[in-house]
Amino acid sequence: MDIDIIIPWVDGSDSEWQNAKNQYVHAMVPDSCGENRYRDWELLPYWFRAIEKCMPWVRTIHFVTWGHIPSFLNTQAEHLHIVKHEDFIPAEFLPTFSSHVIELNLHRISGLSDHFVYFNDDQFPLRVMEPERFFRNGLPCTCGREVPLELSGAIGVWQHAIVNDLGLVNAHFPKRAAVK
Repeated sequence: MDIDIIIPWVDGSDSEWQNAKNQYVHAMVPDSCGENRYRDWELLPYWFRAIEKCMPWVRTIHFVTWGHIPSFLNTQAEHLHIVKHEDFIPAEFLPTFSSHVIELNLHRISGLSDHFVYFNDDQFPLRVMEPERFFRNGLPCTCGREVPLELSGAIGVWQHAIVNDLGLVNAHFPKRAAVK
């Protein structure tokens, strides 16, 4: 079974990207566009090394970017696919500076395996992981848990996203069957 990885990345210090983003800041929810959302902790070289060492069976890493490429990255690497937003997100939703828009369109990435693992640059495998950790009999391995939602105080975009996501999940996946 072919298993791919998707990892989105943004260089928040890129002046060209900052200029593009600043044209749309007025239309963004305030707590969704702060500097902390786009800060690069320079962990990506370690992430790639962790994937190489702990998950050598990965077929392709789809590196999703606004267009900038980290200086250390070997863009000619055999299992690397550089994917710009315009390569898979419909034009009417571009430009985007929202992870939600990006995530909702990941299925459109050309050449993406039906079986993939979605990472962020702050999630690392720390030991060797077999493919069966992610997929068994062609189905994703996951776990269900119940966590009470509490909306109190200043309700921001993140709380609304959680509630909206939960409503969508509940509409399509009966809880007892999904947890079982």
